[in-house]
Amino acid sequence: MSEMTEPVTYPKTPAARGETANSRKREFAAFFEEHGGRYALGNGSKPHIGELSPGCRTCMAGTWSCVYLNGLCTRNCFYCPQDRTIAEEPPARTDDELCFTSARDYVDYIRHFACEGIGISGGEPFLAFDRLIEHIRMIRDAFGARPYVWSYTNGDLATDERLAQLKQAGLDELRFNISANAYDLSAVIRAVRHIGTITVEIPAIPEDVALLKARLPEMEAAGVKHLNIHQLLMNEYNHQALKERGYTVTHADRYLHGRPVLDSELAAFDILEHAIRTKSRLGIN
Repeated sequence: MSEMTEPVTYPKTPAARGETANSRKREFAAFFEEHGGRYALGNGSKPHIGELSPGCRTCMAGTWSCVYLNGLCTRNCFYCPQDRTIAEEPPARTDDELCFTSARDYVDYIRHFACEGIGISGGEPFLAFDRLIEHIRMIRDAFGARPYVWSYTNGDLATDERLAQLKQAGLDELRFNISANAYDLSAVIRAVRHIGTITVEIPAIPEDVALLKARLPEMEAAGVKHLNIHQLLMNEYNHQALKERGYTVTHADRYLHGRPVLDSELAAFDILEHAIRTKSRLGIN
């Protein structure tokens, strides 16, 4: 753990944690409103400052699709909600487990649903780089510039050569999970030279709040346009690691990939509030 890391601690009993969390949420909501913060959704969720990525806007509008090209990864993050024990690559699939044996089949799918945004994820999509390029090119050949296309990576395999290939294929945005490699920005800085929009998208890890705060001005200086912070979710693949860290899991209805971690939500509030106080020019949600 970095010496800059400052663990966020909360009361140990569930009742005390709940009371603390509710108090913190009210405090954040008041601060956010006072400083002109906005909510991207009409139900008072998705607080953000600055501009949202076009991909995020298609997600909120329900006009996007995410395809998972592979399941393998170069990392083994403690919070990963996917099965890290798989040895063979599954076929490309969507969140609702529709599988596609070819990029052409996926293009037919997004044509049928008139998708305006396409996210390409994994595992680590750069481990299936030929398939990644094929999907982007076939989407562009079929629809031109209309769908907004982005991909995800941890940056391990993001060489200049590959980044140039992604640009040539027509990728609009690349999103980096820098929490997978100790918040190192080397690959991010390299990617800014090639891809039009660079986003950092990470889970809010309570122990890493101080480290992430220190990275905000560095990301801004590097040319990162957006920071997407999402809440940790506990499921059958990561529950033991999250339990060992003493996180509190809420009793909210299960999300697609697991149950929300309360400590992570509060950590996200801390980061967003800090960004407002320090007048960060990143688009953060």
